[in-house]
Amino acid sequence: MQIKISPTDYERCYPSRLKKFFKSNLNYQTYDTFVPKSKRAVVGNVPSEIITLFGKENKAEKIKNFQSALADLSEYLRTSFYRYKYSRAEFEDFKHLLPVELKDFENNVSELFNKRVGDIMPQGYKFYVHYTDRGAFKNVFRLSLYDESFQKVMHDKALQVFFKPNIIYENLKCKHNNYAEANFWTFIKNFIGHRMDKSQFTRHYISDMKSAYALTEFADNSIYPTSSILPYSKYGIYCCDLGRFNAPIRGKLFDGGGFEKTKDFIEDKVTRKYFKKLVNANSEKDLQNRLNSIQKEIDNPKTPHRDKIIQALNLFKFWK
Repeated sequence: MQIKISPTDYERCYPSRLKKFFKSNLNYQTYDTFVPKSKRAVVGNVPSEIITLFGKENKAEKIKNFQSALADLSEYLRTSFYRYKYSRAEFEDFKHLLPVELKDFENNVSELFNKRVGDIMPQGYKFYVHYTDRGAFKNVFRLSLYDESFQKVMHDKALQVFFKPNIIYENLKCKHNNYAEANFWTFIKNFIGHRMDKSQFTRHYISDMKSAYALTEFADNSIYPTSSILPYSKYGIYCCDLGRFNAPIRGKLFDGGGFEKTKDFIEDKVTRKYFKKLVNANSEKDLQNRLNSIQKEIDNPKTPHRDKIIQALNLFKFWK
């Protein structure tokens, strides 16, 4: 007897934790279909220097509260941008304000943010928000923190406030704006394999895709110097904006937009893992040890994914 199955309603499965999803690949064409539906569209966390100031009591609650405060601050800055843009015909940038207007605006924003986080920050600690610049998809503000003696508590951070959640031309959304940049930072942070500060990229802390903001290290004269360059082109990653809009500042790549996969991108995670082991060798001796170890795995017919390991070795020999 044939059984007829009636179509039923079902809840589509979307990734609940975007971090793992973003660590595995780049340039998704379908961000709009899953990011807004994710339970928590946040990757990363606020800087450890700030978390330390929360103490041990109710730390998790205070972290969420601070993340929410950053979301509120970003929304206020975004709303202010559009308010000026629609009320002043010549306005395209906060730098178009008179110096005294910009100063008053920054002071007001700083005061509002300090009131917002006053219950979770130690007494006497103050944040200051200063406008820096704008790009095609966002405004960038410098976030500073001082203690009661007006001594800096941390290296300044760059608060990137995206203009709108993710309204963008169809052919650009896989590599630009809020969702794509959060994806890139999460991918590259995991891919580097050591402290991000040492690389040519500024450190990324947090991206809140529903509130459309990101927090990264601010590139200035005191930023941690680059000591280990990631050869991302060897992995099949290309940046189309470096020579035009996003040239490095103090040797640091500060923008997560414009990076895209090429036909040489290593899609398979196992192949990437072994290729990265070889590329990240600290010396010729270290490299030889890694090559010997990998060759032993290849020589063993029972080694899982031997074909992928061989591919990684061949790719390394090609690039070397």
